[in-house]
Amino acid sequence: NPVRGIAEEVEDLLQTRLENLPEYKDRSIHVKPSLHGVRIEVDDRSYDGIGDVDDPAIHALLLDVVREWENRQ
Repeated sequence: NPVRGIAEEVEDLLQTRLENLPEYKDRSIHVKPSLHGVRIEVDDRSYDGIGDVDDPAIHALLLDVVREWENRQ
């Protein structure tokens, strides 16, 4: 399943990025595969995509991580 691969690769990049961002050390932010693409989990909330994430800083972080992933392809 190619979507699963993309979600896992983006998740790996995200977790690496979060390790270097102390302001997020107490937060739980994950990208998971879902039937319709990816699911974003932020703390105890789940979103159907990056566009649905209502925290502007986390939204921008996720977009940046996806851009980094795209640049590696």
